[in-house]
Amino acid sequence: MATIKEVKEALATITQLSDPAWADFEADSRAGVQTAIRQRKKAIQADIDEDLRLEEMLRYEKAAYQKGYQVIAGIDEVGRGPLAGPVVTACVILPNGCKIKGLNDSKKIPKSKHEEIYNQVMEAALAVGIGMQDNTVIDQVNIYQATKLAMLQAIDNLEGQVTKPDYLLIDAMTLEVDIAQESIIKGDANSLSIAAASIVAKVTRDRIMADYDAKYPGYDFAHNAGYGTKAHLQGLDKFGPTPIHRKTFEPIKSMLMQLSIAILSCKERFIMTERQKMLAGQLYDAADPDLKSERLAAREKMAAFNNELDRDKRKEMVKNWFGTTGDNIMIEPRFVCDYGSNIHVGENFYANFNSTFLDVCEIRIGDNAMLGPNVQLLTPLHPLDAKKRIAGLEYGAPITIGHNVWIGGGATILPGVTLGDNVVVGAGAVVTKSFGDNVVVAGNPARVIKEL
Repeated sequence: MATIKEVKEALATITQLSDPAWADFEADSRAGVQTAIRQRKKAIQADIDEDLRLEEMLRYEKAAYQKGYQVIAGIDEVGRGPLAGPVVTACVILPNGCKIKGLNDSKKIPKSKHEEIYNQVMEAALAVGIGMQDNTVIDQVNIYQATKLAMLQAIDNLEGQVTKPDYLLIDAMTLEVDIAQESIIKGDANSLSIAAASIVAKVTRDRIMADYDAKYPGYDFAHNAGYGTKAHLQGLDKFGPTPIHRKTFEPIKSMLMQLSIAILSCKERFIMTERQKMLAGQLYDAADPDLKSERLAAREKMAAFNNELDRDKRKEMVKNWFGTTGDNIMIEPRFVCDYGSNIHVGENFYANFNSTFLDVCEIRIGDNAMLGPNVQLLTPLHPLDAKKRIAGLEYGAPITIGHNVWIGGGATILPGVTLGDNVVVGAGAVVTKSFGDNVVVAGNPARVIKEL
């Protein structure tokens, strides 16, 4: 009679659940043999399930091949959200039908498996290209545009057997390039080509941030990759920003502003522009020529936006207009603002018709926010002193709105208000003060009518 070890070795040669050889082993009543049978069948079923998952993730590639395209590249990015470091993109061309066990959205792959899957992708790929834009570019053009530049760079940097893709599968973006393409929401979880690009970009960026960790100790870059973890924020508080920090991202932006004010105030020679005064909440001259020019430019953008019927074009207008935005945003026409550049909205943002965002100070809105029609977010304030008002002096206070907030139609949010996460504002409410998380507020002035 075979030993348990010998039985396990024999079972390892069986690769199909329908193999008639199972019957011989199942006749063996030993507990060790029965356990080995269950384990082997479970492993085979796992392989079957994994193959089905990978097959499902090839559906976009198959559709492209059926249309006649022959060289299909997946493109993804890593590093849009961190406070420090570059945004990194990868463009990967896999062979037709290529399946790599365990390949998935890099966020779903255990950290311990990243290097292994990365090596398998690099070995299997027909070509790989890397693109990267550092924090300087991100601060100059915004993270959305910097990501696009990095993706175009990744295509140009393709190296391997074939370097001219005729079809692009891109994770939730479109590129201004003369190559047929398809933008896929959550593409790294739905396309193997994009998933391959995701893990290549992820490992590449993690290595870069590990190098920065050695160069700039105290921020824990090797573990947080530049994201705003507790250790990272503690490092910022203790040491201040490094040369790789993104100056337009909070809290770095405010830290640098405060630092600049403190240094120049000590020297008693700090001269702020009217725009800087405005954003800092100080009295400023609204008739300043530069501010008037910015408001005129904003009105031209408003006119173009409000007359554009194509939703996708309106979305691109907003992404190029606002300070920062998520990928999935929608603002209906008859939108009004002062500048637009001082507005920051997160993912899954929706604003219904006739929204008014007066942004002399920053308006910051988190993810999954929904605004009804005729909602007003008002940051401007005017002095009580009539002489100052007549002289054209104004000031403002920022508005901050958290994640998962629903603001009913006709509601007004006044200057200086902060709303926490998971807040509902009743229709027609006038919000004059700040509220924390998980509440429903309504009325004039708004008050808490229910806790969530």
